[in-house]
Amino acid sequence: MTGLALDHLTAVDAGPMELVSAAAEAGCDAICLFMEPMAVLPHMPAFDLYGDAAQRRALRSHMAALNIGLDLAYPFTLAGRTHVADLEPALACAAELGAKLVNALVYDRDSQRRLDNFGAFSDLAEKHGLGVALEFYPVSQIPSLSAALALVQAVGRPQRVGVNVDLLH
Repeated sequence: MTGLALDHLTAVDAGPMELVSAAAEAGCDAICLFMEPMAVLPHMPAFDLYGDAAQRRALRSHMAALNIGLDLAYPFTLAGRTHVADLEPALACAAELGAKLVNALVYDRDSQRRLDNFGAFSDLAEKHGLGVALEFYPVSQIPSLSAALALVQAVGRPQRVGVNVDLLH
């Protein structure tokens, strides 16, 4: 069990290598990592964990050298147009980096498709040895803790699927 993890949003101007170093310097055991730069976070530097195998190897090596784990990889967004199979390379990358969990944000307005895709995503994550943390977020289709708990219960995978309680919202 990890004691303390440094979230990428806390050091949004850091690339993955710098985030690992900052976590070690701060006495953390792990990080929560954006798997790709986010356009809505303009201070985040460019990096390519998905396409650059050498960058992934270097990051894994750096994490091992500093004894820093990867608690949570994000964001994995499920919207109405999401094809869950398209997320497999990102899930494989998260698993390769040693992630324990992947974070899911759900924006799909269709309740049945939302359930089906969240279940398929959870199964695909499990195939890669990853647990799923469903994040409730007021502007998403899972706006509350009760809505998150209901979807987690409905998907019926209690060993590998839970709720991410983000204290910022």
